[in-house]
Amino acid sequence: MWPKAVHIAGEDGRRALLKADEEGSAEGGGGSGVLDDYAAEFARLRGVARDKFQHMPEASPSTRAEAINSIEKLLSEMESNRRQVQTLVKFESSGSASVRQQWTQRLPEWTGEISSLRGQLERAREDHQRMALDLPFTNGHTAERERAVQSTEMMERSSSRLEDASRVALETESLGAEIIRDLHDQREVIARSRDNMRTVGSELSSARRALDRMNRMAQQNKCIVQVIGTVFAIGITVWILCILGLSMKLTIALATALVAICAVCRYLRQRWRARGQ
Repeated sequence: MWPKAVHIAGEDGRRALLKADEEGSAEGGGGSGVLDDYAAEFARLRGVARDKFQHMPEASPSTRAEAINSIEKLLSEMESNRRQVQTLVKFESSGSASVRQQWTQRLPEWTGEISSLRGQLERAREDHQRMALDLPFTNGHTAERERAVQSTEMMERSSSRLEDASRVALETESLGAEIIRDLHDQREVIARSRDNMRTVGSELSSARRALDRMNRMAQQNKCIVQVIGTVFAIGITVWILCILGLSMKLTIALATALVAICAVCRYLRQRWRARGQ
């Protein structure tokens, strides 16, 4: 059975809108003609929806489904009508302040009417679905009931799969975000390591150049020491050979030869020690 609130709410809404329409016709004038047309259209749509609600309880299931779809379209048209009136009232500058105030007060009533009718429509749709599921298992309705049950089970399984897929997607997104953060941290570590390697490479290059300079200086000092030692050894040898009373040229040549022989012997001994090690 359909709730009596449908008829009571419909009658109350009709009386409220009829009263609002009568007041608009009495006070409207000048630039309110278009708004009155919208009000008349709204009342007509409301009346058609109310009639469909009244004839719905004794209608067949197929007719009831068509009536529900038709009422949904009527409510959409009523909502569009209300929005158009709201736009006209908002941007209309030629009307008087009283007319604007009247329509500003009427629009919330229209909104309430539409909300009430939508509530009735939702209850009617729920009752229609319940009646469709509660049909007896006779007169060939068993197959329809089974199909309805199968459809419901399929929808539940699909909803469960969608929830699982959504959960997996959220977990994957969270894991991806963590991986991205880890990669970002590793990138920063690698960048710092690269900078440190550049610094170490620069310091090693500076140290290598310093060692090369020190090595060259050591070689130069070694050569200088060897030259000084050779000259000093030749001088000492010449001084010692002066005892023999030989000529100066012969003495210098003999001293040079002796120093050279000593240097060769020392070099050969160092090589022999190095080879032995």
